[in-house]
Amino acid sequence: MTCKTPRIILALLLFALRLSAHGQVHDFPLEVSTTNPVVTSINGATGAQTITLTWASVGTAQITSVVVPANFSQQSCTQFSSNQSCGMTIFYQPATAVLGSVSGLITINYKYSFNGENGNQQTVFNVTGVTAAAATVHPAFYILSLLYAPPGNASSNGFTNTVTSGTTTTIGSSFQDAVSITFTGGPKGLGGFSLGGNFGFSTTSFDSTATTDTYMSATGSQIVSAEDKVDHTQDIVFLWLNPQLNMLQTGTSVPANVSYSIGVPFQSSGQIDAGLPEPMDIVPIRLGAMMTTPTQVPLGALLPQTVDDSKGNPVTGLPGLALVCADHHFYPNSCNQQNQCGCVASDFTQIVNQDVLLGISNTEAPSALDANRFVSIESQKLEGPQCPVGQTCGDERNTFGVTDSNQTVVTKGDQHAYSVGYTVTYGVPLIWSVQFKQEWTWTNMESKGTINGTSHQAQVTLGTSTHECFENVPIFEDTLYHTFVFQQPTTAGGC
Repeated sequence: MTCKTPRIILALLLFALRLSAHGQVHDFPLEVSTTNPVVTSINGATGAQTITLTWASVGTAQITSVVVPANFSQQSCTQFSSNQSCGMTIFYQPATAVLGSVSGLITINYKYSFNGENGNQQTVFNVTGVTAAAATVHPAFYILSLLYAPPGNASSNGFTNTVTSGTTTTIGSSFQDAVSITFTGGPKGLGGFSLGGNFGFSTTSFDSTATTDTYMSATGSQIVSAEDKVDHTQDIVFLWLNPQLNMLQTGTSVPANVSYSIGVPFQSSGQIDAGLPEPMDIVPIRLGAMMTTPTQVPLGALLPQTVDDSKGNPVTGLPGLALVCADHHFYPNSCNQQNQCGCVASDFTQIVNQDVLLGISNTEAPSALDANRFVSIESQKLEGPQCPVGQTCGDERNTFGVTDSNQTVVTKGDQHAYSVGYTVTYGVPLIWSVQFKQEWTWTNMESKGTINGTSHQAQVTLGTSTHECFENVPIFEDTLYHTFVFQQPTTAGGC
């Protein structure tokens, strides 16, 4: 008996090892990169989603059949060798174009060969088909940024060559119905404008419903001051004249789910790069030019714009500022500087009103008007030639970068909204059900601290040709546009 016991134990161990080896083959299934792919059909058209199939084992595998739910189909490779992957494209086309979703199981049947053993196995996973409705919205304009004029007749204020976050904006007030909004993306700079800047859009770290515009300048986009005193009629607003929002509505629940991205239309057939995105059509305008009667907007800003696209080719016929105005009968062929293409000051009220400093004394601290929107940052010197008029001495110019990098905690402040006209096109068939209001409303949010991990910054030069001028200039941040504001010192300072 003592001799047989080791033999029995050995036999049992060998049997267990054979079972273990056989089990290892079955423990290496045909793997899928996601176990619940979502395939979206827009307005009832065929939607597609590609996943990855991987045979994560030695030996070979061959797909023998794939069973999919109704209204789904698929295309994929069928043969796999050791550790091989390939794509499976899943298609979904609903039987009827009705908002909603369906789900079911996809079963992949395959046979394998491993170490002389053959067998059959299957991989099963869930798939969801979503029928969404599309709408494309074309607001008349979007205010990208507001640059404030500094004191000093040789001063300037502008963007830097580092990407900086600007205005944070959401669109929820444009809907009559309750909606759950998600921002999904936007352009990372689709073109330039006459001052050499570049704008884009990104998600917002503290609010998934909002988008934050970004700006930078390779050449230093500047507002150049013409006088020693702070004059907010010289402030410059940057207007984006061809914004487009691509919107998807999924489901009919309340609140409805709406996601959106922001971008530009595609170039028309008459352009060199037809079918590619248009460049961003951005026009910088001095606020004072829109406030007078008659207005004094440069004719070049009112007329159709020409901007180079991402390939460097000119795109002609982009909207001019005159399309913002109510009277279009001069536009574009009968426009001139005198008739202003039919524009009057009241056409620009919504734009001008965004600069709340136009209504206060230039010696009043901006924070006295709105302590949440305007935050003190630092002070810098403005200095002219320190000798009497008629004598020659050094020209003192103070060039520096201003930043809010010391404000690291993100806090949200008040909201400021403005409304514009818009047009909207829907997909066919029309299954969009959420209603828009009569005007499109952009809602901007104040915020202090870093957005998306970056501080806000600007490049500033303070200088003057006025002899014996010397002042310390308080500097504030506008937490709405994340640009920087200057207070005229209350002391005379010889300026």
